[in-house]
Amino acid sequence: MTVGTEKDSGIPTKKARSDDDENLLHRVVEVPQWTNAKMEVVTEEPLNPIKQDMKHCKPRYVANLFPHKGYIWNYGALPQHLLQVAKQGAEWRTPFRLLLILCLLRAASTLNSPRLVSGELGGAVTIQCHYAPLSINRHQRKYWCRVGPPMWTCHTIVSTNHYTHRDYRGRAALADFPQSSLFVVRLSQLSMEDGGHYRCGIGDSNNRLFSSVNLTVSAVLFQKMKAAHGPWLQSPPCWLRFCLWLCSCGKGGSGGGGGGEGAVSEFT
Repeated sequence: MTVGTEKDSGIPTKKARSDDDENLLHRVVEVPQWTNAKMEVVTEEPLNPIKQDMKHCKPRYVANLFPHKGYIWNYGALPQHLLQVAKQGAEWRTPFRLLLILCLLRAASTLNSPRLVSGELGGAVTIQCHYAPLSINRHQRKYWCRVGPPMWTCHTIVSTNHYTHRDYRGRAALADFPQSSLFVVRLSQLSMEDGGHYRCGIGDSNNRLFSSVNLTVSAVLFQKMKAAHGPWLQSPPCWLRFCLWLCSCGKGGSGGGGGGEGAVSEFT
């Protein structure tokens, strides 16, 4: 093997006799090309001999890859392992690199949204979900789903794959803003049945990268009418929901602040 510098990844090399500008690197071929025997360097024995690997007291062989026989390349190793060179340097590098990797993974898997969202009966709520400004996040699927039943399942309501659940068509929408690293979910024509636990998330699955949201729906106007007209109003009929919706439109949206989108707590 030839390399371009005197030390490649910390492994010592030597000059070639034919070319002063070329460096050589030794390698050990354990399994030659087009052979089946699974040979390995035995590091536990003196002088590290090459022996055929055993499994259940039987020699191991490499499966053929039609139309070829055995390995389609030379399989081997470099005489000096990179970890041995790392141990000779500063010992703090390994834990520091691990910490850096963990920080990067945590940054990539960060998703923030309001934990508590409230809206009025017949009104609407808007939820903003912020994700890490990474290229992989910008091109991933975004979704809004409802938890349960059963509680370990989250049923998709709307997603960026042009999907909207049939029960939410016309009142659930999701818009992604990759340049701002956020997507916005809007749920309108709220009913008492809409209260529950939801998730806004990223990815092909609804149980990996997500942020939980608890939605509560209050019926302030309905409670006032119930107190005035008696206990016969156990649930809002269709005409009452329509009237509440007209009232919310006339006021520019439902009460609760935020331009009629329902009260939203600070991001956590």
